[in-house]
Amino acid sequence: MSARPDFSAVGSQDKRRGLSSGPSSNTGQKSAPKAKRGALSRALIDFLSVTFPKHAARIWTDQGDSEDRRRALGEFLDLPMLIHWLYAFDDDVRVQPLADHVWQFYPRSGYIVDGEGQVLGRYGQKDDGDFHVSLSGAGCARVQNWKRVARFIETVGAKITHVDIAVDDLEGEVFTFEDFVEHYKNGEFNEGGRNPQATLIDDMGSNKGRSLTIGQRGHKQVQIYEKGKQLGDPDSRRIRVEVRLYAKHMVLTPDVLLNPEPYFRGAYSLLVQYLDGVLARFDVMRATAEATFEAMESFLERQAGRSLGLLFDVLGRENIARYIELRLAREGRPSRFKTYHGDYETLVQSLRQQYQEHVHDSR
Repeated sequence: MSARPDFSAVGSQDKRRGLSSGPSSNTGQKSAPKAKRGALSRALIDFLSVTFPKHAARIWTDQGDSEDRRRALGEFLDLPMLIHWLYAFDDDVRVQPLADHVWQFYPRSGYIVDGEGQVLGRYGQKDDGDFHVSLSGAGCARVQNWKRVARFIETVGAKITHVDIAVDDLEGEVFTFEDFVEHYKNGEFNEGGRNPQATLIDDMGSNKGRSLTIGQRGHKQVQIYEKGKQLGDPDSRRIRVEVRLYAKHMVLTPDVLLNPEPYFRGAYSLLVQYLDGVLARFDVMRATAEATFEAMESFLERQAGRSLGLLFDVLGRENIARYIELRLAREGRPSRFKTYHGDYETLVQSLRQQYQEHVHDSR
């Protein structure tokens, strides 16, 4: 591919954890990045779009050394089955059959959904057989084997067209919204002779979360937003910084899926100083579950608190749990937990200890 990337993947510069090159702007920083970095998540793939050639299944099967792979050739030509295998989805994820619905210039398309009906992604196929798959953040979180995805993309000559890389500060101690606004005003995202365009969305004090988007869609962008408040916790300080990279102006190799952190660093010189994440995905999932649980609790108190109080008085302590189980509770995951990427059992496990501690503290 002839296009040249407008950034380079950047790794840690030395053993002092994050004391690497500064921003490209010579205006200097108004506030240097904090020394504490324990609340940062590792870089996570949060969106992915890939275009595959029509012969993708056959190339991989012919080159594979597994008899099972060769026998499965006929099955892999079934596109939904190939996609399900490629991303190593769990059994509850369903790749729906193609339908005659135009999507991004593909005359036929289908959805990828989980057991609760949440859309995890979409795929489309052209008349010549080429196909394209896009996964949302929820879909990327369900990918079980990124090595398989990267290897397959390289083997068949597929093209990554768009990838988002996200890093969360669960406590808002390293990333702050105000700091990034100041970085932009100071010209510290200026890497091509002028400051990129930016859009600031203010929640006007509603505590539903602010966002700042810098850069142009289709080129290169970074978005900073108050993730915790977006999840429904008005007191949350959780901040997400998300880098969006597009193949239109850079080369996106499969390595970005296996080592996203250097690409996050390399997108903007300013980010080199910040990233030194230490949390695993489970920590991010747990924080998301806890924030969403608190939002659900607040909702129940506002909308149904008096009704629940009346039921408690009528039925008594010994009967209320049984009544809720038989008459009120329904199976499935509440819609507000759709942003939680783990399975249901992990969600319950993540919340159980917190809930028990909360009840104990309330006594």
